[in-house]
Parts: sequence; C-alpha cells; structure tokens
Amino acid sequence: MDNRELWLATTLVELADTSDTDFDEALYRHRLAACLGQLLAPAEIDVLSADSGGRLPGVAATTGPVTSLPVRRHDSTVGVIRITAADGQRLGEAELSLAQLLAEAAAVAILQQRALTQSARTAEHLQRALDSRVLIEQAKGVLAARLDVTPETAFVLLRNFARGHNRPLDDVAGEAVRGELRPWELLASAPAPHRRAHSRAEPQP
Repeated sequence: MDNRELWLATTLVELADTSDTDFDEALYRHRLAACLGQLLAPAEIDVLSADSGGRLPGVAATTGPVTSLPVRRHDSTVGVIRITAADGQRLGEAELSLAQLLAEAAAVAILQQRALTQSARTAEHLQRALDSRVLIEQAKGVLAARLDVTPETAFVLLRNFARGHNRPLDDVAGEAVRGELRPWELLASAPAPHRRAHSRAEPQP
C-alpha cells in the first residue's frame, strides 16, 4: 500500500471519532472491517462482537486459513476480528501488527462510547428519581393543607392509594398536585387509623 503511514494515521483518526450522537456499535464494527479490508486485501474480514461477559464467539470453519485477533484494551474485550486469507496467501507479521493496532484503537473508542452511554443513563435515572421526590414532597404539602394532617400522614395516604391501585407513587402524587385526585378518594382507600372525616374532603352532592 502506497504511503502506508499516512493511511494509518488517517484511519486511526477515523476510528477514534465516535462523536456522532447516533453512534451505532454494529455500524462501527462494519467501519473497522472496511478499514482492515483495505489493509489486508484480498483477505476477507469479519468483526464479531463479544457478549456482555466479554466472551468471544467461536470462529466458524472456512475454506481458507483463518487468523483471529481480539478487539481488546487491557482486560476489556469487546469483540474479535476473523481474517480469512485468500488461497495461497500468507499474512505478514507487519500487516497483522498493524491490524492489531487498529483493533486496539477501535476497542478504546467502543469502550469510551459505552462509558458515555452508561453515564448518560445513570444521570437520567438520577434526574428522574429527583423529579419524583420533588413531586411527592409537593403532593404531601398540598394534601397536608387540604386535609389538615401532618405531611407524614399525607404520605401514608398517597402510598396506600398507590399500592391499593397498583400504580407508581409519583403518578399518584402528580394527580394530587394537579387536583385530579380528590382528597376524599385518598381517604376512602386509607386504613381506618388514617381515615378522618373532614367535611372539605368529602365529595359534594
């Protein structure tokens, strides 16, 4: 390959670029296979993904000699490269070393992208939990004022209603804050110790 060093530098930059917000790991593996195909032509290249435990798939039998290279960085394995050489072809050590270099660069990019995705999911879950907690606290305050009870009693009413109707607590809290769930409905579902007859909580005829 002419000007191999320039090609290698360009390819490494391309493989390192995972900034696309719609990053797709399967498409990325196809990109890696295409790059390796240029390097090792006329060999056939397959890039297979490891499972969630890092276990690699078996290499299927082919009609030609096969070489396998791990897509791995340190102790984290994300896949394997299957290289099927053409009849009579022998891959050189230099080509295989360069292929392994590209595989390691791809592993770094994939692992970084997975870490970013996991971080975003964790942040989203934390934000949802915070929003839910704020909503529940708002509902406790609203019901405590309407029913003339303590916030703790208001929470028990909300929780019992949610459990009795098999619904998420934050959904019930949201309805209470918006006035879609009447206080008397909560009282009707409450255990006797928490059921209090407040005239303003009773449904109007």
